[in-house]
Amino acid sequence: MIQETSLEAYEQVKEHIGRRQLEVYEAIKALGQATDKELAAYLNWQINSTVPRRNELVKLRIVIERGTKKQCGRRTIVWGLS
Repeated sequence: MIQETSLEAYEQVKEHIGRRQLEVYEAIKALGQATDKELAAYLNWQINSTVPRRNELVKLRIVIERGTKKQCGRRTIVWGLS
C-alpha cells in the first residue's frame, strides 16, 4: 500500500520527472519493493540504465531504501516508495 505522503510527494514532482524516471517509479509501485537487479529485469532494461533513474528518484525523496537482502551471494539494497 502506498502511503498518502508518497502520493503527495509524487504529485508534487511528477511534472518535473522524465519518462524513464516515471517508468522506474511505476515498476517499484507494481513490485512493492525491489533491488536494482529486479527493477532492471522487470523493465527489461540494462542495469546501467536503471540505477541512474532510481538514484534520481532517491534524490527527489520519492524512492527510499527499505532494507537489504541477499542476491547472487551478496547483500543488495531493496528500494521502495517513500
